[in-house]
Amino acid sequence: MFMMHSKLLGQFGVWLLLIPFASASYYIKLESDSPAVLDAPIVFTGKLLGQQPESEATFRWRFSDNASPGHYNESDSDSSVTERNYTIVYPANRYESGTYEMRLTIYEYFGYIYWREVGRQEITFKVTSELNGKLDVTQAGIKTETSDGTAIVSSVKETSLDVRFHDPSDYLKIATIHYFWFINTVNYGQTQKGQFTYNFTTPGIYNVEVTSMAYFNNNTGVPKIQDTSKTALATLGEDRSSAVKLGIFHKTLVAKEPISGTDVIGEVMLKQGKLVDLNVKCNGSGDWSYCWSIKPKGYNITGNETCEDPQYLKAECDFSIIWYLRYSDTYNILVEISNDVSSHIQVIPVTVYDVAHTLPVSIVVIPVASSIVVIMIIMSGIALYAHYKKRLAIEIADFDFGTAEDEELQFKTFWERLRESFGNAFTSGHGSETDSQGGYGSIT
Repeated sequence: MFMMHSKLLGQFGVWLLLIPFASASYYIKLESDSPAVLDAPIVFTGKLLGQQPESEATFRWRFSDNASPGHYNESDSDSSVTERNYTIVYPANRYESGTYEMRLTIYEYFGYIYWREVGRQEITFKVTSELNGKLDVTQAGIKTETSDGTAIVSSVKETSLDVRFHDPSDYLKIATIHYFWFINTVNYGQTQKGQFTYNFTTPGIYNVEVTSMAYFNNNTGVPKIQDTSKTALATLGEDRSSAVKLGIFHKTLVAKEPISGTDVIGEVMLKQGKLVDLNVKCNGSGDWSYCWSIKPKGYNITGNETCEDPQYLKAECDFSIIWYLRYSDTYNILVEISNDVSSHIQVIPVTVYDVAHTLPVSIVVIPVASSIVVIMIIMSGIALYAHYKKRLAIEIADFDFGTAEDEELQFKTFWERLRESFGNAFTSGHGSETDSQGGYGSIT
């Protein structure tokens, strides 16, 4: 008997060695359309990826979660099925909102003997007590948001506030929904559509909130709400039954004034060799970004201009343009300014012109000044000469001797008189008696 069992075990072992233990490699992928509100369906999608076996194979799909009470689903398929869905509803009267885990394990029927695990995947998902979604803020169909989700709007355009539910199973299709709108805690009334339009004309920061009330018990009608404060609506939404669902969505919004123009200060007609020095200021709300570039004469704005390396301004829109244009010509300085809600593009024409060659100032001024000084000296000399001549004529007139001869009364210079005196001194001893008595004699 022992020998017979040993023989059978040996044959079975040889047969097991002939089985391909690694006939294929697989990868399991598991996804969900989470989050889902209590009482609404949530769908899990499992996929079997990777190398498929050459021959027909049978697979077993096993879904299981960690909720209490838990869910378990198992089904078989052939190798042609590579994707399966599993839908679950978590009723509000049995489950709490929270984060749960779903696991998918796939087995392959191996060698007609046992099920071999080929892969598993776990994911977390959320079940909420409130409706899921978000509040979109758009202007003319365009949504502008910062990296943290803050909406940016223009103060001169109408703003559309729209509620976007996350409802992949169309759970809300049969519900009657009322929307209550609040801006900076002020109640702006209710609507039966998830859309509200408003003009944020004053630049600044706003907090927008909408409370959505979904009623599913249409047989009893929708209750009339008297108190529409946020506290009262939240209290009403705490009803754990499937008749009413509450959703509250928030959005921080920043309204900005668009750029309407610029003020450019500085010379745009420059002599060759002079720097371009312009100061540009703009209006609107910050922050601003700007750039400028030199364009050839005749450049036209296309509307497709973009700043490749923008500079940023926070406190005020005020910047300088300083550049040297070497050649005489007309240039266009293209200025681009933006502040999230508007863009301003402007061309500033600048003309550089040649200047006629002039002599240095010193070459002109010094000769002219010298000429003027010489002329003044000459005129001063003439005036001084005339003054002394007049005084000399008066002094001669004061010495009227009456007996002097005409020759003696003639005008003589100092040197002529000095020479005449010396001559008389040397000849006075040899003259006649009459001359000695009647003449002047020596000047001493």
